[in-house]
Amino acid sequence: MGSLSPGFRADMVAIEGDPFKDIQAVIKGVKWVMKDGEAIIDKRSSHILKR
Repeated sequence: MGSLSPGFRADMVAIEGDPFKDIQAVIKGVKWVMKDGEAIIDKRSSHILKR
């Protein structure tokens, strides 16, 4: 656990769905990922993440 605050770096994953009700949401529902405070871009996707 940690803090989400300005100036802090974070690892986060945003998913669509409720992983407690459907574990497939973790696999198929990933919308974006941040590692060490930086967005990870899936070059195969047509979506570009802006900071």
